Amino acid sequence: TDARALANLMVGRDTIAVSRNTEHEVDEQVLFAVKGLSLSNKRGIKVLKNLSFNIHGSEIVGIAGVAGNGQTELLEVLNGLKRPNTGEAILDNQKLSFADSQLYNSLKIGRIPEDRHKATIADLTVAENLVLEHIEDFSKAGHLSNKAIKQYAQKLIKDFQIKAKANDKARTLSGGNLQKLILARTLAREPRLIIVAQPTRGVDVGASEYVHQKLLEQKRNGAAILLISDDLDEVMRLSDRILVIYEGEFMAEFKAEDASREVLGLLMAGQKDVA
Repeated sequence: TDARALANLMVGRDTIAVSRNTEHEVDEQVLFAVKGLSLSNKRGIKVLKNLSFNIHGSEIVGIAGVAGNGQTELLEVLNGLKRPNTGEAILDNQKLSFADSQLYNSLKIGRIPEDRHKATIADLTVAENLVLEHIEDFSKAGHLSNKAIKQYAQKLIKDFQIKAKANDKARTLSGGNLQKLILARTLAREPRLIIVAQPTRGVDVGASEYVHQKLLEQKRNGAAILLISDDLDEVMRLSDRILVIYEGEFMAEFKAEDASREVLGLLMAGQKDVA
């Protein structure tokens, strides 16, 4: 059918078996819950339609969809940048205030945005970028300790295999090393919730594998992880559960082991009643 042909074009043919994340049990406790999330754009058109989901500790929930179906808006709401029309989000039994980035930092919610260049400041050093979200930790009586910042940065550069020096400008880094910088900044604070978007877009295979390893490491350590990616292989490989989004609405939910490329592709194309 035309729908099946479209699905194949979108997701590619199922020629390579995707090795799945099956290495660690999901916790019973729900760490993060979103209920009834809706958002309209400036023209009054609903771009998010009553979205609800939850994430357990030690679980990766992946959202699969063709770009432009509400993923960016969902990220903006969950990252504290936009206030939804309706809905709530609860982390560890604490209700979150939307559009409050400071609260997100204090709760140690890890955010890995879809645009790594917007998540860093090109003309600041690697060290300065690594402490951007918690620079107050390196300040005493209103004075920054550059020595402490440099020592902290050097440790993260080593731990996360960033090919750069602490004093290098961020703009000199490759895409893969810039992504490692963002990973280091986010994961070093041991967040309970990690919201990650397009984590390997535009980076080489080696950097992609490294990013995946680090996310799985956080899962093993008990974090709840929301993964939003246009790369269906990535979603299928890393996720414990998969939600399919189309025109701002969740079409279906699967355990990762029950999800097939063909069915996911049909749902991503807006075909209902195929799950």
